[in-house]
Amino acid sequence: MSALYAENLRLCLREGRRERFLLEIDTLRLEAGQSLAVSGPSGGGKTTLLHVLAGLLPPSGGRVFWDEEDIYALSETRRDALRAGAAGMIFQDFQLMPGLNALDNVLLPQTFRGWRTPRGRRREAVELLDRLGIAAPRTRVEKLSRGEMQRVALARAFMNDCRLLFADEPTASLDAANADQVADLLRGLCRERRSALICVTHDARLMAGLDHCVRLDQGRLKEVA
Repeated sequence: MSALYAENLRLCLREGRRERFLLEIDTLRLEAGQSLAVSGPSGGGKTTLLHVLAGLLPPSGGRVFWDEEDIYALSETRRDALRAGAAGMIFQDFQLMPGLNALDNVLLPQTFRGWRTPRGRRREAVELLDRLGIAAPRTRVEKLSRGEMQRVALARAFMNDCRLLFADEPTASLDAANADQVADLLRGLCRERRSALICVTHDARLMAGLDHCVRLDQGRLKEVA
């Protein structure tokens, strides 16, 4: 059973009487614990593909399965609930909430879902932040360095016990030293927790440490040797 499987994916944009295909992907499969890098030129559809696979953008045709669940056969509400419990998202610009400290940012998704945070989960978040190099979890995020902000974003994603992790240029806005550290942490946590990782990136060193690498150009995937 694959952690993620997509078949016959098509995403079309209508321009007058004509249709332009943004994505044309026959099959894509990723097993638990495996990692995939997606590279390619700007405007080639990488972030669009990530959003389709993450259940954020319904395709014009085709199906996306998480384990055995056809996610686009679900209502939007049920799909959002599935994503909240099974997937993590990491963004280039971190998507942290200013005015909150690191710990509260990590726990924020549970707050949005109306859950009361158990004491054990709060302790788990503190321990995860410490492991990722955030020793002062009550520091407001705007006082953190960019590398520290991305580590907070990593902790937030992994607090989900996610089976799937979707990362969009996670090292692009970091200097070389911080990029290497974040890449190592990302790969290590995915392998340890057997999370399947799909990572859009231009970072050659990050790509080199992932299991598979494909190039997306004009909506089509090509395997990279």
